Parts: sequence; structure tokens; C-alpha cells
Amino acid sequence: MAPSLTLFFVVEPPSYQYLACYLAGSIRQHLGQEVDLVGYCPAHRMSEVDPAAIETLRRMRCELRPMLTEGVFDPAYPHGNKIIACQQPRDTDWGGFMDSDILVMQPHDIGRFLVPGHVTCSPAASIQWKPEGLWETVYGAFDMPVPEDRIMLMRDWRRPVVPYFSSGFVLFPETHRTATGESFAQTWMDTAQVVDRIDSLAPFRRPYLDQMTLPVAIARAGLAWNALAEDDHFILGGRLRGRPFPAKRPITAVHYRKWEVLSEAGLAGRGYGALQSQVGVKRVRRIFDAALPEGIVPAEPLAAPTVQDGHKALMGAVTHVRHEGFFLEKWIAHYGALVGRENLLVVIDGEDWVPDVDLTGLQVEVITGAPRERLSNDKFMATEMSQHANRLRSRYRYVLRMDVDEYLALDPALGQDWEAALCTMDDTGYAFAVGVDMVQAARETGTLDRSQPVLGQRGHGFVSQAYSKPFAISRWAQWSSGGHRLIGRTVRMDPQFLLLHLALADAGVMAERHAARGGDGQHPSFVQHAAARASGISDAGLGSVLAYDQALDIALAEFQVEKDGSPAICPRRARHPLATNRGIPIRIPDRFHGLA
Repeated sequence: MAPSLTLFFVVEPPSYQYLACYLAGSIRQHLGQEVDLVGYCPAHRMSEVDPAAIETLRRMRCELRPMLTEGVFDPAYPHGNKIIACQQPRDTDWGGFMDSDILVMQPHDIGRFLVPGHVTCSPAASIQWKPEGLWETVYGAFDMPVPEDRIMLMRDWRRPVVPYFSSGFVLFPETHRTATGESFAQTWMDTAQVVDRIDSLAPFRRPYLDQMTLPVAIARAGLAWNALAEDDHFILGGRLRGRPFPAKRPITAVHYRKWEVLSEAGLAGRGYGALQSQVGVKRVRRIFDAALPEGIVPAEPLAAPTVQDGHKALMGAVTHVRHEGFFLEKWIAHYGALVGRENLLVVIDGEDWVPDVDLTGLQVEVITGAPRERLSNDKFMATEMSQHANRLRSRYRYVLRMDVDEYLALDPALGQDWEAALCTMDDTGYAFAVGVDMVQAARETGTLDRSQPVLGQRGHGFVSQAYSKPFAISRWAQWSSGGHRLIGRTVRMDPQFLLLHLALADAGVMAERHAARGGDGQHPSFVQHAAARASGISDAGLGSVLAYDQALDIALAEFQVEKDGSPAICPRRARHPLATNRGIPIRIPDRFHGLA
């Protein structure tokens, strides 16, 4: 009878949760259903995992399990998560850890890797970082001699070296125990913890601690190493980046590190094809559009948040800013009154400026590296802000996320309080607000009193499909570029909430913002966008208006559906004769005055 085997890997947001799905698809496609699959996620990040990734893995009979990682290494050592994963209990004869950025390329007998009394792993690509006396120090910490065996590294053939292995693909006997009762994984962890405290290795321990301790742990556990051939763990990139992939070689697995490297090698289609062969879609986020594979039952619905979330604060709010003054001050005042200043997170874009606004008592972070071309910047910020919002969910039942010139309000006519209103999104985990794009109509010539609410001084706008945006989450979510939709979710508008967009509410403020951001010296994409938006400050489209409540009814009926009546993935333009690309023209009801 063939020994049983569990292949396992780390499933961690933001990117490794998706790469793990492609790895699982390739395993199922080429190694069959007999191998057990398990994904491990750091327990404190389980709530951030995309439900689409969880469902994709479930449909491939891969269970997602939490593992405790906080405090295991001090300071934190993400590479050590593979050692923690190896320590988790499993019921098979053998365990095999694989980095999530691996793809199995063709069918083969993985049982040939399972050699009794051995840990199977591949020689590392190189060891250029090695300090003088490394192995004497590491083995000496356990009163062990440096082994006499020598191996050739995968990509450095100058001379044989002391055995040094990659930790990206490691297979080991789960039932093996040392004389003191320790498993191989426990021995590896103990070895890593000891070496992590050797002061002389401090400049070299991270990120190589897992690999420098692997051969030592194998020897300490009383096992031997069995070296994988290069074709069974073929590492892309590095010195080989840009060279043609050796398609004629019998390569059974590639370790690509970055998806772009896989694409450059012409192998991304293999990953997409593997996933499609198992679950019917090439993209993880499309999983809920696919029929269930044979033998897979529908998933149990996710439980809605309950009173067990009582240890969390009710609401937190997050935005990002670059060269903002007026709107940042307004945003802090508006949301600070709603959730408390201590529950506001302001993410500052760039180290090249300092807001001239009182940030006392707020949570403040600075991010760097944002591209200055508008579409690329929108995409970058969507990823960054989604990550920030998802992290805040560990402390808040509901996380509000919007741009600095967007102000959320409850419709006063409904007489609802915030907690009761937000609870209506518990079943879905998110909600869209009805967007109102405010404009300064040409007839509104009065000077804006900046110390007072804008609504009441400005009274025109459009119930806008573009600004009817997802504004709050209580579960993991990923905003799209520009924040106009949630990836993998359909539009669910809540008529209780208004999202008031004030960028065009005053021509003077808009001109100041443009100048503060660099004026016409910005990237042309921002200059063109600003000019197009500025043209909206006029009476264009406002000659005839609908009552707000009538426009609201139209928005709820038509923004949320496609032309065929199916749920929309982003709000769609209304079909009313007065509706334009900007939305449905309205005059703001008096009951909204003073809200923002």
C-alpha cells in the first residue's frame, strides 16, 4: 500500500492566497485526488482571506486551517511560517511543504520522493550571502561537526559545498521521532530558534534562517537528505530570467516567485488552465460564477457577525490624502464626530509633503512608492487602501472607507441611528451608498463660507452611478481601481446612506486643490482629468431636475442591475430621459442641509 501524503502551503493575503489556488489546481490536475491538500493561514489574518479563495480551495478539496504565528519568532519572521506550517498536526504518513508560488507542470509519481529515513529537498540555487565560518558556527551551536558530504548547488557549479537546501519544497516523514520524541518539524523549529539567537549571525539570519537551519535539523533529527533533481523543482528567474524556458526537459514543477516571471516564461497559461480544469474558471475571483464540480456540495453560508464581535469598537474610518488641506480638515471633523478622532486612520501618500492640518489623536500612516500616472495611481491606492481597511476589521465591526472629498450621511427622513443602519449589511458584509455628486451651479455665485457645512450653501448635484460606491465592510473585501466597486461582489445599495462627493462643490476650492497638487506640472493624466472635471462646474444638465426621492427610486431600481436584469458588478447608468453620464439631476432637499 502506497504511503499517504499531505501537500500543504501557506495561504496568506494579499497575493499568496491566490497563488495558492493555482498551486492547488496544478496539484489536483497532475497528481490526482489521492494526495491530501491543506492550506495554512496565520490565525490573525484569517478574517482577511478573500472568500473567493476559500471557496476555490474548498472546491478542490483543500481545507484552509489557521495556525498561530504571532510571537513565535521575535522579531516576526514571515519566512518562518513554513516551519510553523510543518509543525501542524496531520494524519498522513508523509508531509510535503510547498511554497505557494510553485506550479506542478505534468503528471508524475510523487511517491518516488518519499524515501524512508530521508527528508527530500532540492539544493539551493546559490549561497552568495554566506559569511566566513557559517557552518562551523551553526553546527557548533549543537556540538556537531560540519558534515563531510558536499553537494553542487542548483545554479552555482564552481565547486562542491556543504549541503545547503532550498526550503521551498520539503517532504518529510510525519511519523518519525527522535530519541527524545520530537518530530522532524519540531527539531527544525528548535534548531531555528537556537540559531536565531546567535549574535554573530545577526546580519545574515534574515531571511535565510529557515534554509541555513534545514540541513542541521535533518541531521539532528537522525535523518538523511535526499536531493531533488533540478527538473523536479525548477527555479525560474534569477540568472535564468529572460532566457527561454527549456520546454523539452521533463520538468515536473516550477518555482516562479512572481507571476510576472511565470508570464515572461510563457507559463501563466498553464496556471490558468490548471485552475480551470478543476473548478471551471481561470480567475479565482470568478469562482462564484462557476458550477460546482462533481461531488462538491454547496458551501455553508458564512455566519454573519453577532454579539461575539462586542469586543470591537463599532466603527472606524480610513482615507488617503495627497496635498490636501480643506477637504482633509472637513473629513476629520465630519468622521471624527461620527466615530471619534481616535478611530480615524489617515494614510498620507508620499514623504514629500506634510499636511497643514491638526492630526492630533488620529492614527496616521505614510505610504511611499505610489505611481504618479492617474490610472496606475488609482490601481495602487485601491490595493493599499483595501489592505488598510481589511486590517482595521480586527478592531472594528464596520470599517468605513472613502476618499477625502466624500462624506457619508444618513438620510434624516428615515430617523435611523448608525448602528441600526449598519446592521442591515451584516448578511452581505458590505454596502453601497447612494452617491450624490455635488456641483457649484453657475447661478450659485456666493462665496463659500469654509467654516460652515457645504450643503445649504450649495444645493445642486446629480444622483450619480459613478459615485454610488461601496463605503463600508464588515468582512474581507477588495476595492477596484478608483474605489467604485468591490471585486467579486455585486452592487447592493442601501437607501439609508448618502455618499456626498464635494470635489466640484466650489470652483475656488477645486482650483486650490489643483495648484497644491502641482497644477499643470503634474502627470498629464491628472491635468487632463482635472480639466474634464472642472468643466462640470456649470448649469449643464441642471435646467430640469427631479425630486431627490424620485431620483432615489430610479437609482435603486436601475443602478443595481444590468440591462438583462441580472445583478450589476458596478452601478449602471439610469435610463430616465433626464439622466446623463453624470447621473440624475436634482436639487438637494432642505433636510440634507448641514450634513456635510
